[in-house]
Amino acid sequence: MDTDSQQSDSWWKKVKGFACLLAEGLQYGIETVIELLSGLTLDERWGVIFEFESAHPDEFGQLLSIEPDWVQRFEL
Repeated sequence: MDTDSQQSDSWWKKVKGFACLLAEGLQYGIETVIELLSGLTLDERWGVIFEFESAHPDEFGQLLSIEPDWVQRFEL
């Protein structure tokens, strides 16, 4: 059970870290955001997007204004 909890904590730490990177990377353009997400699994990508929307709502709104069809772009 501890192993599952540790894996879950590790997963969320990774997701939260990438959400912060995404907020920073957005200033360099959508291609930077896509590059950041491209090395993640689909579950991790969705976790990052969920965390990004929660932790950085203004930047998430900016992402939507830049890339309205973001779902298609991020499901690489």
